[in-house]
Amino acid sequence: MPKTDKDSFTRIKASLGLRRNVVVLGATQFLLVLFSEMWIPFLPLFLEQEGAQVSYIGLIFSIILFVSTLAEVPGGIVADRVGRKPTIVVASFLLSIVLLFLGLSRLWAVIMVFLAIYYVLSSISKPAITAMLGETSSETDRGTTFGSFYFFVSLGSVVGPLIGALLMQRKLFQSIFLGSALAAAVSVLLQVSLLRETKKPVVEDQDLRERRKIEKPGHPFNRTVLIFITAIIGFSLAGGLVYPFTALFSEKVLKFSATEFGIMISAANLVALIANVPLGKICDKIGKRKSLVVSWLGISLLTSLWVFSPNFLLAIVNYMASSVFFSLNIIAYNAFAITITSEETRGSMIGLFEMVMGFAMSGGPIVGGFLWYVNPFFPFLTCGILGAVSACILVLTNSRGQKQ
Repeated sequence: MPKTDKDSFTRIKASLGLRRNVVVLGATQFLLVLFSEMWIPFLPLFLEQEGAQVSYIGLIFSIILFVSTLAEVPGGIVADRVGRKPTIVVASFLLSIVLLFLGLSRLWAVIMVFLAIYYVLSSISKPAITAMLGETSSETDRGTTFGSFYFFVSLGSVVGPLIGALLMQRKLFQSIFLGSALAAAVSVLLQVSLLRETKKPVVEDQDLRERRKIEKPGHPFNRTVLIFITAIIGFSLAGGLVYPFTALFSEKVLKFSATEFGIMISAANLVALIANVPLGKICDKIGKRKSLVVSWLGISLLTSLWVFSPNFLLAIVNYMASSVFFSLNIIAYNAFAITITSEETRGSMIGLFEMVMGFAMSGGPIVGGFLWYVNPFFPFLTCGILGAVSACILVLTNSRGQKQ
């Protein structure tokens, strides 16, 4: 490659935050998301086809979210103790085994157990992945780094639901699980051979031990962190209200088919795919906190409006607009979480944020199920109000000293 072309490629790579770990994590998550998006969006419909009532579906999702949430903080602690890379690799390896058993299982009770384990393992790896991405980036391009990473994630999300809709009609759910197991196994090989550890080793010499007796580390639970936790409790609860019921509302109230619902998800993911990198740069430009507030307000408004869509065209346009704000939310949330935490406790704190988020979200489907039986519109309208209130709480966080 000529030198000028090589320099141009290097500049493009740097402008997109495409460092080695970002590319490896992005590629492996693309594989996992591609297959998981073939079955996760249709899981409520699958459960109903198996005879579960809507209220039971809400309860099942609450139990799964609650159980998986318990793994968030331990996952963060492990990432802080043994490193980011070992945590990610071991979780991916165990995921491949669980997905294999899901593909081979025929009893519904057994499938539910393995689904819970699947979500637990996914939760364990989250803090390590977020910490590794944050530590791979710098303060000035953190949003861009997360935007590039979620470009890979969105790439898998675009195709997955379309394939899932077709396989769902052919009753091939177990085959999707086996494909997911293979994708997880390939991911393990890539992670083992290509990922580089980002957590600096701690050398406990005599001088360091003496300094630890004198120096007091900053308390991780400062005002910004506490307000942030309060805000994500409200916003996660809002999301939990509608999470299991979107596919059901689409089918029963808006009268869309499973194929149309799959097209809607894929179209939204396609928009997110295109928007991820520009949104990351916007996040770096205007600040993480402001980006997060804007995204929460946008999601809240559009969720409330989606249920009044008079036709498929307006519903899909709303869903695509929502996906832009949702992508901004993911990028800004991760960048903000990295910014307000220190390296020593980053994995644990991110695990705590995820655990709080999961606990709040796990209560949503139960409340949402009750609201559904009162009126199917109520879960979505309540979600919009609670999400907007949570965005207002987030404004109170302190951005002094940093561009948050």
